[in-house]
Amino acid sequence: MPEQDGENLYTILTTLFTLILNHKPDAPVILDTAHRSLRRKSATGDTPRDIICRVHYYALKEDVLKHLRDTSAPMRFQGHEIQIYQDLSWHTLQARRALRPITDQLRMRNLRYRWGYPFALIVNTRGTTFTISTHQDITPFTKALNLTETNILDWYALDPALTAPSAQQRPRWRSPAKRQRLAHAGHIPQGAGGQNNTIEH
Repeated sequence: MPEQDGENLYTILTTLFTLILNHKPDAPVILDTAHRSLRRKSATGDTPRDIICRVHYYALKEDVLKHLRDTSAPMRFQGHEIQIYQDLSWHTLQARRALRPITDQLRMRNLRYRWGYPFALIVNTRGTTFTISTHQDITPFTKALNLTETNILDWYALDPALTAPSAQQRPRWRSPAKRQRLAHAGHIPQGAGGQNNTIEH
């Protein structure tokens, strides 16, 4: 979006998101922050700085990103072609880049996947969920889905300040059928089991 003196980024973004989601004009779109990137403004004004915003509700952000994934045509707003990206940390970008050989295979096999928070690659197929959250999950993940395992760099090794979650910290995954069997046996309460973070096979 071209930069303008006195521009109101909150008004611009709420109008944009309302159009993307086809909301009513009076439907609330709450933003916590909105500002231009902090680099120096172009002297000629031909290279506008990026707009960075924080959406108050996670669901709204996911709805916007889902719409963008489902739309192949370029997006235009107020006469300008625009692009919208999720603001990801350097570590997350490196991890996704490292797993590209696996996500390429998933796309070739028409296996839908999604990214989890703070970081996970998640595949749901045939009523079972498979997850990669650390480098140690790659081998069981590829074997379970019959993928070719490739030499993938451990993304946690790229940043010494980060520590990969241990197996004890990551709740074990159980299929719905196994959770039900364990609940009937009295080992876990109905509905327990936690978030799907690892693979059990």
